Amino acid sequence: MSNSVGLELERKASPGNDMERGSPVAAPASGETEHGILAYLLLSSASSAIPMTNRMREGGDNIFTDSCAAAISMSLLAFISLACSSVIAGYKLSTQSFI
Repeated sequence: MSNSVGLELERKASPGNDMERGSPVAAPASGETEHGILAYLLLSSASSAIPMTNRMREGGDNIFTDSCAAAISMSLLAFISLACSSVIAGYKLSTQSFI
């Protein structure tokens, strides 16, 4: 094998060269999967905490139930902001030209 062919194979096999700028193949965004998992966890934790907090508030309204309600509202706010961020990222990805 000649030296130039060996160097070419080494360059192609090196990490980080498979997604050069202008490449026609698009890799999925690295954080999109994690964003989806985090959004699911935020929404499911809030939806499971709401009925229990309402049941506890029927017995009495104290500092614990108030803090639970605040945590639920912050979780829903975080989910909404994460959903908006994902929509914006998807829009930017769909309008990007790969050619």
